[in-house]
Order: sequence, then C-alpha cells, then structure tokens
Amino acid sequence: MNKKKKTLWILIGCFLLLVVLLVGIQTWGKKKEEKDAEKAEAEKTYLFQAEELQRIIYLDNSNSSDSLGSTVSSDSSDNSNVTDNLNDSNTWVFLKENGTWIYEKDETIALKQDTMTAMENAFKSIEAVQTIEKPDSLADYGLDNPKYRLSLQTADKEHSFLIGNTSGENYYIMEENGDTVYTVSGTVVSQMVWTMDELAETDSFPYVSQDSFVKMTVDMADGTQKVYDSEEEEQEDTVSTVSNTLATTYFTNFADYHVTDETLSSYGLDEANRIKMTVTYKSDSDDAEQTTEFYIGSKDESGTYYYVQLKDSQQVGRILATTVETLLNGE
Repeated sequence: MNKKKKTLWILIGCFLLLVVLLVGIQTWGKKKEEKDAEKAEAEKTYLFQAEELQRIIYLDNSNSSDSLGSTVSSDSSDNSNVTDNLNDSNTWVFLKENGTWIYEKDETIALKQDTMTAMENAFKSIEAVQTIEKPDSLADYGLDNPKYRLSLQTADKEHSFLIGNTSGENYYIMEENGDTVYTVSGTVVSQMVWTMDELAETDSFPYVSQDSFVKMTVDMADGTQKVYDSEEEEQEDTVSTVSNTLATTYFTNFADYHVTDETLSSYGLDEANRIKMTVTYKSDSDDAEQTTEFYIGSKDESGTYYYVQLKDSQQVGRILATTVETLLNGE
C-alpha cells in the first residue's frame, strides 16, 4: 500500500471514529435529558390527573354577586360540598355529552366548545407548586371560607377542592376533607371566572353595509310606522345617518340567553310593547334583496342600553341607547 492510500485510510478511519463519538455523545445527551425529565416529573405533585373529564362544577364566591349579576344564595354554607349547591346562582355546571360540552342548568344555551376545551385541559392536570403539610389554621390560607369550590368528575371518580387566598401569582388549595394545603398556578382559577357572554355562543347583530342598505321600516308599538328609503331623494341625509349607524351597530352584552314568552315583557319585548325594525338590503354576492328583522324593547336599569332581540332568537342583548335612538329618529 503506497503512502497516499495509507494516509487516505487513516483519514477515513478518523472520520468514522468522529462520527461514532458524535453519535455516542448525542445518544448519551438524549438519554440524560430523558432521565432528567423523568426525574423532574417524578418530583412533581399532582392534585388531579385525568385523560378526560365528564363533568365540571364550580362555585364562585369571590364576589358578593356572580358574573351574571345574581346575588349569592344563602344555601352555600361554608362547609357544604359544591355538589350540594347546584341551584346556587353562583354555581356553574358543565356536562360533556358525546364529546360536546353543555351547560347543565340550561341545555338550550350553546357553549363555545373551544373555550370549554381550554377549561377542560386546564383542569385535567392540576399540579401543586408548593406543599404545606399540617397547616396550623385554614383561615391563614382563606380555606375556612373558600372563594371557590371545584368538583371534577370523570367516568369513574370525583375530586372536590377548596380554593382560598392568593399567594403571589398562585392560589391556596386543598382537597375537601383533606389535611394538606397546596398552592396552584393562578391559571387554574382563571378558568373559573367566566361570564356567560364569554362562554355562550351569542348572537351577532347582522352586518348591513352602508352601500347595501335599501330601506328600513320601523313599526312602533302604537301602530305608527316610519320608513327610511334610499330611493327617496329627500331622505338622503336621513338615510345616510341611519345606514351608517346600522353598519356599526353591535350587541354590547346579553341580558338573557333563554328568554321565554313569559319573560319577554320584563324586557319590553312582548308583542304589545316592542318596536319592530325591518331592514332590506342587497346581498353582496348577487344584489338580491334580503331582509333582517329585530325588536327594540325597553331601556335597562342603567338607562344606557336598550334591550334588543333578533327575530327567532331566544337571546336578549343590549345595544347602546344612543345607537337605537339614532335608528329610531334618523338623526
């Protein structure tokens, strides 16, 4: 073997050795990372873990009234289980049926499934940040009169928790009838402070652009009628005001998610008292005329909003009084 070939084989051997060493180092590093991850996972403390939840119940006593404005029920005693207070106005109950989350207190209210999935994911794995064994007094942690109570149910088990005061960005928590206090991330509690506006699939006020507006008919409760027609030259300024306002009209929030014939009158939306508005507009796709109908009720207690209902909807929304009055008066 001549000198050049010998040198070439030496270089190839060195290269192969380097490859083997590199692979070995990478393999060792990967195994070390896996062992470190396994060790870190083994050192974690989980209050709850499940593959899937079937039912979520929580009682929010963090305020004197709940996010829907109802006062706290006197039935929610300090030592009661959250499942004992399902009729409490501050108790939220969600049930998963055939992969879909429903609001158990009123199954007609459709929930935003992405939001409910995020809630489920947050509750499926609750990790303790800190463990406090044999606490001196539950009152020190706000657990003698907890702000929140949480029940998580799977197909075969149920765990209930009490949640008290904050500890920095975390909250004190303990299992009901337990004797150990933990802290958990505030993200757990953030899944218990929703409003129904945030959880429910709510109506969107129909968008009618200024260019597509044809006319709007206003039928007052006393039988009189107003018509704002884009083809009437003398109404040009009025129609411009009405159509521009209509294009920016929206529901601020909702007062009711399942109104009934019996409760319509409390919003001034019963047939005898409501104002009916019918808007005719051109379709963006083919210029065909379409109509949308909605009803104006009374002002809410603040006087800032009117109650408004879309035709065939069971929801009652709030729209700014200034917006509604512009639509009514054309100015």
